[in-house]
Amino acid sequence: MGFVRVRNLDPQILSVNGEFMHVPEDKVARGVATGIWEVAVEAEVKEMTPESGKGYATKDVLSYRDVHGEDKKA
Repeated sequence: MGFVRVRNLDPQILSVNGEFMHVPEDKVARGVATGIWEVAVEAEVKEMTPESGKGYATKDVLSYRDVHGEDKKA
């Protein structure tokens, strides 16, 4: 059984566990249906950059500019 990262919406759970927590896969749908949490899906997109002699290097950490194509507005 795997776990899914969720964003807490219920004020009681939020005060105890914080904004995010991991929930067993079999309980996720029940919590989403009752409005207790929402699934926090994070983009798994990685930029491929050419690297000499190795083909491509994967960029693991993407900046705001990498994702949105512009600098973050203040």
